[in-house]
Amino acid sequence: MAKTPNEAYSQACQFVDEFETSQDQLRRFMENYQVLKPLYLMIMYLSSWDKYNSYLENLKNKRCPENFLGIEFWNGFDFEIVNRLEAEGLLEISTTKKTLRMNFEGMRQARNFLMQINLDGVETLLEQREYHEEYINCERLLDITSKHQEEEE
Repeated sequence: MAKTPNEAYSQACQFVDEFETSQDQLRRFMENYQVLKPLYLMIMYLSSWDKYNSYLENLKNKRCPENFLGIEFWNGFDFEIVNRLEAEGLLEISTTKKTLRMNFEGMRQARNFLMQINLDGVETLLEQREYHEEYINCERLLDITSKHQEEEE
C-alpha cells in the first residue's frame, strides 16, 4: 500500500527522532559507565570468592597460582554494565548466568581502583587478598604454550 507524501514524511521524522533518542541514551550510558565501571569492579572484587580449576582437584596443592582461574561472584548487577565489562575483556559470564568470573585483568583494575580510594578498611581487605597479586602475575604453563604456538605461526 503506497503512502502519501505526508505519511512518508511523518514516518521519516519518527525514525530520525527514535535514532536521536537512542543516541542520546547511549551517550548518557557512556557518561554513567565511566563513573560506574570502577565502582562495579571494586564491588564485584570485594564480594567474590576464588575459583580454581575443578579438573585439577586431585593435586596436593590445588590452591596454587597455576591452578587459579580468577574470582567469581553472584550476578545481580545491571546487565548493560556487565555486558560492557565483558566486551572489554574484564569479565566472563558463566553458562548458567548465575555467576560471573572476573579474569586477571579485571582483578588488576579492581585492585588498582581500590588502592586509589581512601576508605576505612580497604587496606585491610587488600592485605587479606595479597596473594592475588602473585596469582595475577603468575605465568601459567598454558599461557607459555600459547605464546610459543603464536610465535611459530
